[in-house]
Order: sequence, then C-alpha cells, then structure tokens
Amino acid sequence: MTAKPNEGRRILKKRYILLLSVMGYLLFANSCMTMRTSSKKTAAFFRDNKVDYISNTVQLDEKKVHYIQTG
Repeated sequence: MTAKPNEGRRILKKRYILLLSVMGYLLFANSCMTMRTSSKKTAAFFRDNKVDYISNTVQLDEKKVHYIQTG
C-alpha cells in the first residue's frame, strides 16, 4: 500500500499547529497571568527550610518589580 501524497503534509501541519498553540499559551501565561504567594507563606517556607532570604521591591521604568534574594 502506498501513502496518500498529502498525508505526510497533513500530519506535519497538525504538529505545527499544536506546537504553535502550546508556545502561544506559554507566552500568554507568562505575560498575562501572575502566580503569587503571600508574604507570610513565603517567610514561613524559607524559615522552615532554614534559608536566609531578602524580599525587596525596586522601580524600573515606572514599574515595580518584586524579587527575593536567597543564599
């Protein structure tokens, strides 16, 4: 039996659509959604794991950026 001429292209096209969809979702999730943990839970996590940390916020180009420094 021989494969249909367009069958390989159809499978490749579906893979590209799936890959583009996943990459698009990851880009959307990274830029639009934020995952946050309260300061109390963060402090408890580092205290329970005996890790020193510094929680700070800086202003960059009119945007506040919160970061945690550990070690």
